[in-house]
Amino acid sequence: MLLGEEDTQHQTVLQSAPFIFACMAKPLADRALVRQDIATALAQASLQPFLTHLTGQQLAWLQRHMQLTAESHAQEGGQHDWSLLVDFMCGSSARGYAYTTDWYGSLRGHFPGNSISNLARQIDAACIPTIHRVSAVEADNDSLRRQLAEAKKKKPLMGTASDDSAEEEARARAEAAARQKEAEEAAVMPNPINEYIEMLEEEDEANLKADFPSMGTGPEIPRVFKTGSRVRNKNITKRQTEMLVKEIWKVRMAHRKAGKAGVELVEMIFLHLQKTKGLHQAVIETGYNFLYGCWKYSWDADCELFLKILRGEVKEDVYVEQIQLQEELEALFIQLDKAKGRATSSLGKGELGDALKAFFRVGQPGGKSEERHDELMQALDEDQPGSKVLYKKLFEEDREYNQGEFAEAVRDQFLNERIEYYKELETAIANAAAADGTDMCTRDHVRAGLLHLDPDMADHTANTVSGSVFNSGQDSHSLPVIMKRLQNITIKRSRGTFNKMSIINKMRALKASASKKQFDVPKMEGSATPEPEGEMLRSLTSCA
Repeated sequence: MLLGEEDTQHQTVLQSAPFIFACMAKPLADRALVRQDIATALAQASLQPFLTHLTGQQLAWLQRHMQLTAESHAQEGGQHDWSLLVDFMCGSSARGYAYTTDWYGSLRGHFPGNSISNLARQIDAACIPTIHRVSAVEADNDSLRRQLAEAKKKKPLMGTASDDSAEEEARARAEAAARQKEAEEAAVMPNPINEYIEMLEEEDEANLKADFPSMGTGPEIPRVFKTGSRVRNKNITKRQTEMLVKEIWKVRMAHRKAGKAGVELVEMIFLHLQKTKGLHQAVIETGYNFLYGCWKYSWDADCELFLKILRGEVKEDVYVEQIQLQEELEALFIQLDKAKGRATSSLGKGELGDALKAFFRVGQPGGKSEERHDELMQALDEDQPGSKVLYKKLFEEDREYNQGEFAEAVRDQFLNERIEYYKELETAIANAAAADGTDMCTRDHVRAGLLHLDPDMADHTANTVSGSVFNSGQDSHSLPVIMKRLQNITIKRSRGTFNKMSIINKMRALKASASKKQFDVPKMEGSATPEPEGEMLRSLTSCA
């Protein structure tokens, strides 16, 4: 748009046909057509959608322009990209930004000979946060400095063979530098879904009552959100959002089980909606309303997790691990109940609290904090006041797919701890690199960061994870690239193997510590005698 669309006479469309500018703005606003209809008609050289909206002069020019363009590209054997002409005819961008004729072609005089693709790359680069651009430039400079230092160390050799060897080394260094630069650019590539949610957070909700703005039709936009028109707000409810979350996860897990989870989650959503909704417009509307629902109801653990996955903050493996965590807790509660000799479907709240302390390694390196354990116990009190807990009800859902406070707290803490882990890991890796006087990170720096956060991690696991971050021939990367790749790897913090005996032993240690503290504190006159809590431990030990 800023460079101006060329026609076959090497003039901008604004120069050759100013009467075409924004000619489709009103039909677009009235929803008589959508941008995709306009683009399809231009690509098929069809005037049918325009007959009731354009004047004779406009139709005559458009027909001639489509004919000449089709002939030109038929000779070249390529296909024409009509998106700029669509923008010109609509008077706005695919994302809904209004243009004026002053903007159109305004950069042609400043960037003579510059292609549209080059200008687009320059604008994209300008949109990247300064800190990331500086980091990328510094990485390039460091790479060049290392190459120069290596070249100075080598003495020139005589002969053709040595010249060929030097050329091969130079070519290899150039290829490595190109791969490094590509990795740096990929690490700072903006996530269109993340940008869209940030826009929603700043938008007045009153402006979203009727419809939503779109993400546009750029190549980086996922297909389920690819449209240039505003999308109808269908006022999706919490229950509808959760039903769709569960439906998508059910399909996704089936694909994973069958080894068919190759496509990204957002692409799988498109394919699933395409199968269930059929019409393209219905797919787009459902996609945008679902995304809006996940954002609007993000106070719910299911919606929050799904939104964070779409925003690229966590991997979808977190969902699988959350399910595994819930299953492990349910199995633990059942085993504690059976250990009493006769299952009652209930547990003493004090014993359950001790079991949670042992299970989550509360207060230990890599374990849950005391404050978060207290939050779980408070949530337990809100769900079921009293000294007993009906543990089978802890993870039940109501009609709106809401779980109790305890289940929500467990899942919220798990998600937050995962996000915090990667932030702490980033700091630990940066500190390891800084200790060596560099801002470029190596395998050893990544390994040191992993073991700093999780001292119980097996050496082979730390070596495997740190090695998987680097491609062949690459010894270092900038921190943004390292973290981008680490977030694509499932890193499980060691919590030890779950088994009944290990929990019993930990509970016994906790009980001994609590008894010692109680013995050391003088009993106040009139105070209640605490109930004996050793029966369950004795039962657990005898059943183990």
